[in-house]
Amino acid sequence: MDKKKSFARGLLFAVLSAAMTLLASYIAYILDIPNPVIVLVIFMIVLTAGLGNISGAVSAACIIFYALFFFSDDHNIISFSAENRYKCMVIILSLIAIYLLVALLKSRYDKAYASLVELNRKLKEQNHTLEDESDRDALTGIYNRRGGDRRVATCLSKNNSSFQAVFAAIDIDNFKQINDVYGHAAGDEAIQLLVTKMQEAFGGYSILIRNGGDEFQALLYGDSFEVMEKKVLSFTDETFHMNSEGQEFDFHISCGYAFYPSQADNMSDLYHKADIALYDVKMSGKHKALPYTWTSDTRRPEQLTLTVCSLSNNLPVAFMIYRADDTEEILIASETLLTICGCSSFDEFVAYTGGSFRGFVYPEDVDQVEQSIEAQIQSNKREIDEVDYRIRTRDGRIRRIRDLGRLIHDPGLGDLFYVALYDRDTTNRTRDKHV
Repeated sequence: MDKKKSFARGLLFAVLSAAMTLLASYIAYILDIPNPVIVLVIFMIVLTAGLGNISGAVSAACIIFYALFFFSDDHNIISFSAENRYKCMVIILSLIAIYLLVALLKSRYDKAYASLVELNRKLKEQNHTLEDESDRDALTGIYNRRGGDRRVATCLSKNNSSFQAVFAAIDIDNFKQINDVYGHAAGDEAIQLLVTKMQEAFGGYSILIRNGGDEFQALLYGDSFEVMEKKVLSFTDETFHMNSEGQEFDFHISCGYAFYPSQADNMSDLYHKADIALYDVKMSGKHKALPYTWTSDTRRPEQLTLTVCSLSNNLPVAFMIYRADDTEEILIASETLLTICGCSSFDEFVAYTGGSFRGFVYPEDVDQVEQSIEAQIQSNKREIDEVDYRIRTRDGRIRRIRDLGRLIHDPGLGDLFYVALYDRDTTNRTRDKHV
């Protein structure tokens, strides 16, 4: 089909070239221009350069015919005087040479132009690819914050007033714990699994964004509010199961969402209100999805900044969590506990204790402490076990500790001990001071 169009186009240009050259020749003859062939040659050069080699060749043929007509005896195109025969030959040979030179230059120009067009196309494709890659998250392949902001802004701006969307802010519950317990490779795998599930759940009518770490955003559109909200709620209810290097665990997500344009009519406000709704979820226990409500904005800012870590680090008691299995691996230790033990970081604390509750307790007290805790659990009379023992601090001092613990079962981590610890010596001194 393209060849037929190209042939038809070439034929049309050839006919037009012939008609225009013959018309120009006739006008030159009527006006009795002293040297009309020069004018026609210039005309031929313009046609060759502008319309192509075929048009130029047709024009050259017409000029040759005109030269034969103009210089022949009685314009019979056959008989020539000796002088005119010489002139005709020079004109024809010069015309052919000029045509071939112009055609060659035209051909090279066309090739160079075509190469430039192709190069420009490839550069545009490469720029588009590089731009798209710079807008993508390296780990998951979805948009990063920069790319996501651009796509969301474009999506909201190009649609009319009837456009509806739901914007969700999502993060993984207790993600730091996953990294600390199972390693950062497992954390990356959890993120990749979550993104895969998001793509399956939200489909093509969505823009998925990774802000960084375990924080994600999703703009859903193309359905009614009810359908989009149902997708968000159903997705948040899921339990995500992981098997990383033989270690199995589950994790959940929290989600806050807002409606466009009924709750926010611009991107900045939409982001803000979804984040506020996500804070509401965190304040109410995680693993759920909540919409933005006007009462969310009445919450005091300091309430929104409280986290499990900040609470545990600033409670007036030391705090730790360790596994209720043979390893007794310590998962979390508060800053207060690190201070009691003379450690400046959790890494120092792990090195000093061997990362185990048994390594934390003074060696001579270990068996007695474990037996006491086990007996209290077996009696089922108290939810909280209470035991006193000694510890040796990192600098070699002996301190007496009171331990209040609770055995709980975590769906992802199994049985754990949550333990509050008091430095008995410090507590007694403080009590004596106030008495």
